[in-house]
Amino acid sequence: MSEHGMDTQDITAIANYLRIVSHPSRLAIAMLLLEGPRAVSEIELALGLRQPNLSQHLGVMRDAQVLTASRRAKSVVYDVADGPPRILMQALRQCAPVRTTAAPLATPLVAQPAGAALDRKNSLNESDDGLMFAQVVQRQSTPSGPDN
Repeated sequence: MSEHGMDTQDITAIANYLRIVSHPSRLAIAMLLLEGPRAVSEIELALGLRQPNLSQHLGVMRDAQVLTASRRAKSVVYDVADGPPRILMQALRQCAPVRTTAAPLATPLVAQPAGAALDRKNSLNESDDGLMFAQVVQRQSTPSGPDN
């Protein structure tokens, strides 16, 4: 064990969690799930990811034990795993840039026909992942409460 209290195994575990959530879609999923457990359909609607792509990301995160999955009726509900994954995701959420002015929320990303999505990407010169991540970060940094 080193003088900072972490051994190689601890550092490797943290690096693996970071590797898993380094993809913008996966990070957005984790940030959304910090708000509370959600069914796959709710995640799909909130982030605008297509179901096959979303399922792949959820599977990777579940296999890495970043997320937990439970069945409720006909739905699979995901949440950020307790312990180190949750602590790390909460710390990452705190790293979001602080906005000094309120920026408008991005338009929700909805599944579109393949051609329309390509046209939109090319015309805006932005990726779905970047837009989706911006939505989640904006939602996390927007003050809420009775005064707003």
